[in-house]
Amino acid sequence: MKRREITDALADLWVKHHPSGVKVRGNVERVFDYAIDLELREDNPTPPPRSMPLHQHHVKHFTSLPHERIHELWAWLHTRPRMGPHTHAGIAIAVLLAKRTKEIRMMKWEQIDFDKAVWVTPFGNMKKRKMRRQPLPRQALEKLQFLSNLGRSESGYVFDSGRGKPMSENAMLIALKRFDDITTHGFRATLGSWCAEGKVDKRVSDYIKAHQPKYLDAAYQRSDLLEERRLVLQQWADYVTERPGGDI
Repeated sequence: MKRREITDALADLWVKHHPSGVKVRGNVERVFDYAIDLELREDNPTPPPRSMPLHQHHVKHFTSLPHERIHELWAWLHTRPRMGPHTHAGIAIAVLLAKRTKEIRMMKWEQIDFDKAVWVTPFGNMKKRKMRRQPLPRQALEKLQFLSNLGRSESGYVFDSGRGKPMSENAMLIALKRFDDITTHGFRATLGSWCAEGKVDKRVSDYIKAHQPKYLDAAYQRSDLLEERRLVLQQWADYVTERPGGDI
């Protein structure tokens, strides 16, 4: 078999379904490597990625909610009679803190300091593998206190599934689909747009979303801007929960 034959055979898959094309090309390459090990061939005709046809890379962003509609979502969240308390509180925390779904699901009671209004996320639960202090606005503390009053599970998980494990990663997502085609991860973009419109310092906004600082910034910025983030997140929480006539 010649390289051109393999290229032609994989071309359509490579262009139209690139992730699958990458896997198949890799499998073909391994098969021929194995044939060489068995001395059935002397060469590997599999084309390298650079020799494959060009494909158009599409970046798919998480669907998010314009911050102008966040009051509508908050009102909806508090009028859903069939939503479980953990799902309700999980979505509320995602809105108020712009945290990733995994970090919320893995939250444990021992990580929360109610007196200092801080949640310490261990490095293993963070995308960047760094321990993180998270300031908690008043509204987030109220949601957590509500769950605590319901009773804490033996597992220690705040959002326990009832089986000693964190709630399903799709629980909040499925609930949100009843409101609109959005995701919990998209709340990060929602808060980001609100910060940009409100002229919030970009360093503070980036730290709120736990984005990795640029190399030089990371070298010279030793503080985690805890109090600066606390102020902005409380302002955001007040904005989220306000409505004509009072809070929800």
